Amino acid sequence: MNLNDADQWLDFTVKLNTAFPTFLDKLHKKHPDLKPREVKVCALLFLDSSSKEIALKLEMDPHAVDAMRSRLREKFLVFKDNGLGEYLRKDL
Repeated sequence: MNLNDADQWLDFTVKLNTAFPTFLDKLHKKHPDLKPREVKVCALLFLDSSSKEIALKLEMDPHAVDAMRSRLREKFLVFKDNGLGEYLRKDL
C-alpha cells in the first residue's frame, strides 16, 4: 500500500471514515494548519502504526517519520514519548 498514491489515499480515508467517522474532521478542526503528509502520519498513528509501518506506507525513511512525530508532538503540545497516538485517539 502506498498512501502517496491519490487513489489509495482516497480508499484509505473512506475506510477510516467508515470505521471512525469523526476522526479526520476533528483533526482538521483542531489542527487546520497540518500539511497533507502530517495528516497521513496522524491517521496512521491513530491506527497505532509503528514508525517503520508508516515509513513503508508513505515511502519515507523511518528516521524522517521519527522526526515528523517529534514535530507533531511540539505542534500538539504532547511531550510524552508514546503520547502522540494516545492524544490522537483520546484527546482529539
